[in-house]
Amino acid sequence: VRRPLRRDHGETHVLTADEALQHAADLVRGGRVLGIGSPRASLEEIAMLRRLVGAEHFHAGVAPGEWRCL
Repeated sequence: VRRPLRRDHGETHVLTADEALQHAADLVRGGRVLGIGSPRASLEEIAMLRRLVGAEHFHAGVAPGEWRCL
């Protein structure tokens, strides 16, 4: 994908960069995203993703026992 697209009721629309960023921000604010971390990500990256999407919408991408060790 070389440009931002949005599908709405089965129709695809090309967005400007500003429109795409605004739509992404609206989704995050509305709690309509899920963040899945990775064992390969740094602790700082995982913390920022968790902060961005909220604890209730976040999964570290590691087993709970391993997560408690971090």
